[in-house]
Amino acid sequence: MKLTEEELRHLMTDLELENVERTRAFEKADKMGQAICAFANDISNRGTPGYLLLGVENDGKISGRRINDELLTSLGGLKTEGNLLPPPAMALDVFHFTEGDVVVFTIFPSAYPPIRYHGQVWIRIGSRKALATEEDIHLLEERRQQSGRRFEERPCIGAKLDDLNLDLFRNVYLPKAIQAEVIEEDSRPIQAQLAALYFFDLETNTPTNLGILLFGKHPDQFIPSAYLQYVKLSALDNSGDVLAEHAYKGPLLKTLPELDSFVKVGIACPHPVRTTTWQEKTVYVYPYWSTRELLLNAIIHGDYEISNAPIRFYDYNGTRLEITNTGGPYGRVNLNNLTTVNDYRNPRLAEAIKVLSYVNKYNLGIRKVKAEMKQNGNPDPVFEVITRNVFRVILRPAVDVPLEEGVINSTPSQKELSNDKKELSKGLSNDKNDPVVAKSDPVTTKSAPVSDPVAVKSDPASDSVVAKSDPASDPVTVKSDSVTTKSDPVWAPVTTKSDPVSDPVIAKSDPVSDPVVAKRDPVKRLIRILNDEMSPMEMRQKLGITHRTYFRRKYLDVAMDKGYVELTLPDSPNSPKQKYRLTEKGHVLLKELVQE
Repeated sequence: MKLTEEELRHLMTDLELENVERTRAFEKADKMGQAICAFANDISNRGTPGYLLLGVENDGKISGRRINDELLTSLGGLKTEGNLLPPPAMALDVFHFTEGDVVVFTIFPSAYPPIRYHGQVWIRIGSRKALATEEDIHLLEERRQQSGRRFEERPCIGAKLDDLNLDLFRNVYLPKAIQAEVIEEDSRPIQAQLAALYFFDLETNTPTNLGILLFGKHPDQFIPSAYLQYVKLSALDNSGDVLAEHAYKGPLLKTLPELDSFVKVGIACPHPVRTTTWQEKTVYVYPYWSTRELLLNAIIHGDYEISNAPIRFYDYNGTRLEITNTGGPYGRVNLNNLTTVNDYRNPRLAEAIKVLSYVNKYNLGIRKVKAEMKQNGNPDPVFEVITRNVFRVILRPAVDVPLEEGVINSTPSQKELSNDKKELSKGLSNDKNDPVVAKSDPVTTKSAPVSDPVAVKSDPASDSVVAKSDPASDPVTVKSDSVTTKSDPVWAPVTTKSDPVSDPVIAKSDPVSDPVVAKRDPVKRLIRILNDEMSPMEMRQKLGITHRTYFRRKYLDVAMDKGYVELTLPDSPNSPKQKYRLTEKGHVLLKELVQE
């Protein structure tokens, strides 16, 4: 209820009141934020509102200032700008007197302390404010626990039913959570249906924080930290240029599928590795499931109250991934028992994500992550508590990925694709919804499998991009015939009539003195130089080929398919010591080439 002028005059002039703070300024945001924080924490447990009076001198007299609309809007932002966490309940009123204007903040004691302003806890000691001690914070935390409601179950202050995307609740979540016949017979209003699943608070007629996280149209407007920030950097630390970035904002029911697709295509980078002459398996730079699981852990276990910082997903140019979230290990969990003990800061959120079939919630995640990464050839993930309230996971790429010029990458980087696109059939997806792919080579294709960014096309007859490319500027398609085989276009060898001058592979050799080059047979070129055990990098250097994928598709895989080349370590195809050598059939062909 709004104060009367008489009640306000009493608050202004009674200088002994401990629940009143006066200031003549309208602009000192920090001073006001600290005062609001202190009143909301109510360390003395009075249970009565506190009053912050602006435009009033310390002696209780009106300062004589007038407030304009701009200042009033700025003051209203104190609650919503995200510096006060969790946002306390308060009211803002303006009184116009002949002597000047007075602005009154009425701050109600929080049921969920401690409230922080810029990460610090302020309290009232008598008639003054002060920073809380560790004992004070412990006392406030105990009081919050006694209230019996976690952050996810509390009403989201300021939110309304209209702030929820109810179509997501009705059409996506509800059918997964409740049996169809139960839904059909449920005639309760939507508020009651939401409340039954902890998404709405009927007492305050307000969505809960959980409801806003899952279905909110703009969750970050109410919970500033409720989004995930992906950034790809050009260096090994944060000093590098930003190569790509994307903020995954919005309700989790929309952002989770988007994030899932991005991890599958833009991070996991699936690619085939030859295990025998006739067999291969798909390996990943980062295992798809494990990377997704760790991102979901950051979302589920994040502390959305103590900071405005989003979940950070940083890619340091192929050398490592870092996933950082506010909120250290919770409850009984610590760095030593991550694989054996589970506890949940947000159990309702974990349950909702389990309903959506993203996690199992049975304490199997970390163990499975470690096992899958080991099987894929990745080093163990590193788990760190940077500070008391910040948790970080560091992932490094698979160890079978070749190390070249200081950059670890098993598939062509965006820079490589840009520099070497004339050596490849055009084919990377140009999905505008993908923050990394969207900023890569703008050439698009209709024939590349979305799930395999390495599967670049080589059949100009069936590839709409290559078919329409400019023969003058594309050395792969210059004077080129179509593929002479009806086998899989990705793996099929290509016979061409390339111009030795315009072809970057042929141009590096003398077509007159080298009969193999003159005949333009990639397999024979490879056999001719493979006179010892060699790594793919050594072979490419001898052939003068810069691009890994181009070499593997057109040379190495074809030679292995024909039985001319084999692995030196066939039982460990992903070993970093893996090399290649000629088979008996390959040595026979080499002798024939030498005699030519």
